[in-house]
Parts: sequence; structure tokens; C-alpha cells
Amino acid sequence: MSTLNLVVGLALVLSALTTVAISIPLLLGKVKRNTFYGVWSAAAFESEDAWLRINRYGATRLIVWSVPVLAVGVAALFVSFEGRPWLAVVLGLLPAVFLTVPVFEVRRFVRQTRNTP
Repeated sequence: MSTLNLVVGLALVLSALTTVAISIPLLLGKVKRNTFYGVWSAAAFESEDAWLRINRYGATRLIVWSVPVLAVGVAALFVSFEGRPWLAVVLGLLPAVFLTVPVFEVRRFVRQTRNTP
């Protein structure tokens, strides 16, 4: 295992675990409305109930999408980057891709729940 494997693999694993760790209080409804920590949208600030509902959904999606980041991080510990430094860059960018998906899922969730009576 090379140093590059350790750096990329551990960065991905830590990214996934950190995302899960910061999502758990949101999932459990422990975070009150604020402008520092949580899923921010205009709809989330309309009421405490909206804040909790949107943040629980967002936390769930973040946790779900952290799983592939974690899996790729573990795989990166064993993949050979020799002669393929571009692969390390691609793998290193995956959290940005995988963890952007929940943003769009939350936006869709907010639109759908606002349009229901």
C-alpha cells in the first residue's frame, strides 16, 4: 500500500464518517433552527416543524450517500495508482459528486412537500 493509497483512502473514509457524524444530530431532531448548522432553505425556516422535517430528510440522504464514499475509500486503499495518477484525482473528487446529490434530493423534497395540501 502506497502513501497515495493511504492519503486518498483515508480522506474518503474520514469524509464519509464525518458526514455521517454531523448528520446524526439532524436525523434525531436535536438541532434547533439556526443559520450555522443544518439544511438551509427558506422553507426550513418557516417553522420548527418544517426545520425538523427537512433536516431529518436531508440527514437521511447524506447518510445514504456517504455509504458509496466510504466504499470507494476502502477500495482506494487497495487499488494501484501506479501509472494512473488521474485515478487518485477522480477518486478524490467523488465526495464532492456523491455528497452533492442530497442537495438536489432535498430541493425536490421541499418542492414536493410544499405542493401537497
